[in-house]
Amino acid sequence: MEIDKMIKDLTGLIKIPSVEAEGITNKPFGEEVNNALEYMLRLGKEMGFKTKNVDGYAGIIEFGEGEELIGIISHLDVVPEGDGWTHMPYGAEIADGKLYGRGASDDKGPTIAALHAMKWVKGDCPNVNKRVRMILGLNEESGWKCIDYYKQHEESPTIGFSPDGDFPCIFAEKGMLSLKINQKDNKQSDIKIVSVECNNPINVVPSHCKIEYEKNNQKDKIFLETFGKEAHGAHPERGVNAVSKMIDKIYELDNNIPLINFLHDYIGEDYTGEKLGINKSDESGKLTLNLANIKLENNELYAYINIRHPAIVSKDEIVKSFADKGNNVEVLDCKEPLYVEKNSPLIKTLIEAYNKNTNIIGEPIAIGGTTYAKAFKNVVAFGPAFPGDIDTLHQPDEYISIEKLELMSKIYKDAILGLLKI
Repeated sequence: MEIDKMIKDLTGLIKIPSVEAEGITNKPFGEEVNNALEYMLRLGKEMGFKTKNVDGYAGIIEFGEGEELIGIISHLDVVPEGDGWTHMPYGAEIADGKLYGRGASDDKGPTIAALHAMKWVKGDCPNVNKRVRMILGLNEESGWKCIDYYKQHEESPTIGFSPDGDFPCIFAEKGMLSLKINQKDNKQSDIKIVSVECNNPINVVPSHCKIEYEKNNQKDKIFLETFGKEAHGAHPERGVNAVSKMIDKIYELDNNIPLINFLHDYIGEDYTGEKLGINKSDESGKLTLNLANIKLENNELYAYINIRHPAIVSKDEIVKSFADKGNNVEVLDCKEPLYVEKNSPLIKTLIEAYNKNTNIIGEPIAIGGTTYAKAFKNVVAFGPAFPGDIDTLHQPDEYISIEKLELMSKIYKDAILGLLKI
């Protein structure tokens, strides 16, 4: 593997701040996300692959011939950088064998590793009877419109993997549900919330929240501010929730704001759904709940909540648990749980590629995260996180180990070779 070229390609990609923004003509997810797409398609062309821009919604990098299509589904968008970095978020700095930057591990590093794996296979096996296609998504972090559009206009893979999860290999994923709620009786009391500052993605544990409020009989405005620690929304236990802290502060001052009362009584700092009666678990793990944001819209207070749930508890059951407590509930997004048999040819092939390159006997695992694998049949998440890795996804100083970047590319190379033989 050409690790120096891999690092160079990844450095260029990280330096593009591809956070989704307001769409413009032919660039539905904003200028910077489109820049990342064009950058990857340019790399693909330079490597001799067929490429296609799918109307600004997705990208295709492909080689091979035949009816069957092996898919490698990744994404180029990133969550906002947030605060607390000691390295430049888009500087792609290298220190102590690590390459730092937003997207380094989620999902730009794995995307570059998989692209170089494709290049190696194409060079070593120029005449293959299947096609290998990298599908580049552009708003994985905020809605999957990219993949929905792709599926409406392009061919779906017959088998494949998404380099956006964990090694050894993921056979099951929890379902994902994003909700927007407010209380049916949402009148504010003598304390009026004037503004809320909490610009936080729904799949991130919030690290900051600021509220401005005033009493009806006072002219002076009062400010409350809380701080926490960012973490991926699938792992709320790894963060400290600033919104939960804010709920406690407001409740101490006034317990007559209906939505604040509900959040205090039934969620608070709990991320298991226990007080709502939805704290269930199965082979994929326990339900987790991330109180991601509160917003003031048309003078009404709303909460935004992201839930990762095992198959044992349904979407309807979760929605009912909120509605039964006097809430209006809007479902913003819903992804059903994923399950692939552990002894399937796909899982066996990916595990063999991992075992060969690590000299470890790995076993397929289940996760609480949601990946593009859910978008297609016979597709699972495969890497990039190795067992024991420090999780920096959606956190300050996100990084990828250069040593493991090279290793995962070798694993992906053998995985592609294995899938070509199925």
